[in-house]
Amino acid sequence: MVFSWVQRSQRLVVTGDVRVIRLWDADTELKIQDIPTGADCCVTSIATDLSESCLTLVGCGDGSVRLFDDRVPPHESRVMTWREHTGWVVDVSLRAESQGTGMAVSGCVAGDVRLYDLRRNSSVSTCQTSQGMTAMSVHSAANTFAWYVKTILSDDTQLN
Repeated sequence: MVFSWVQRSQRLVVTGDVRVIRLWDADTELKIQDIPTGADCCVTSIATDLSESCLTLVGCGDGSVRLFDDRVPPHESRVMTWREHTGWVVDVSLRAESQGTGMAVSGCVAGDVRLYDLRRNSSVSTCQTSQGMTAMSVHSAANTFAWYVKTILSDDTQLN
């Protein structure tokens, strides 16, 4: 199960090894709607837009990254699908840029990180990490992401 909390609208957006994204109203404790993912695999990561609260980005086990807009009817809400990763998507991030454009970031187990302009059908930038990844985190405000932590003791002994 993966989920994202949307503070502005008091919603919980939940999905996982199911074929829908479920939106919950936290105030009423009721389901708002189910949005079909259109994927034949599990959803591995999820992010919601901090500025608007209507956009949801998911990464999937088949390497696809899918963008949904919950302002339109559920069966029409998938507005974009990118199929550029070769493996399981470990993390996605969604944010509004200062010039008013939306940006998305995704990373997969093969080690590639892709940046997307939400208006385009393909990624605008790719970064290949030096190794595969099992986890990734994107900073919510700065243009920074992390995928690897190297731990070294003061005597220069490498722990990982």
